[in-house]
Amino acid sequence: MKIILLLLFILSINYSYSQDYILKKNGNKIKVKIVEIQTEKIKFLRYSDLDGPTYSIKKEKVAKIIYENKEVVDIIVPPVVPPVTNKTETVDLDSNRIKYLTVHKGNYYEGGIAISKKEFLKILSTNPYASNELQRRRNLITGAITCIFVGTATGVLGVLNGPYYLVQTGSSLITTGIIVGLFAPTRFWKAVEEYNRGLDRERV
Repeated sequence: MKIILLLLFILSINYSYSQDYILKKNGNKIKVKIVEIQTEKIKFLRYSDLDGPTYSIKKEKVAKIIYENKEVVDIIVPPVVPPVTNKTETVDLDSNRIKYLTVHKGNYYEGGIAISKKEFLKILSTNPYASNELQRRRNLITGAITCIFVGTATGVLGVLNGPYYLVQTGSSLITTGIIVGLFAPTRFWKAVEEYNRGLDRERV
């Protein structure tokens, strides 16, 4: 009876510490005890240190697993299939900002969906605060063009016919036009900010 119990004890120990193998794609073979096979990785204990920490290896690096009962499991990692995209270009934005207007790398978006600049400006105009900023932008652009045009004409007239102060006046007008023109983009961004702020007020 004692012999039978001893044999059962020895067999139970052997079963508890049965060894598995991980065969890597580079040809290396690791003696392990498999703990868990997950979607992307395999968890195992090193056979030389079964009481040690649990390790993991990416499935894409593994060719197959050989269990202690000689069962062989091939590890197949399905290829990554790129998502099907529509022809309409989208940009990854905050999912909560459904109708927010944004500009990204020179492209215009409403809620992450690409739209034309004309549509973008039309939508901006529906908000009175944004519309006011757009009008200020147009005024700045008009003023800048006028200053540059008049300055150029005055300068040319001064060069051709004199007096010299006309050249100086023309140069000053051109410089003023350029400076005024630099403020126009800030009005555009202010309009976008006002529009999106209006959406925030609607959501409260």
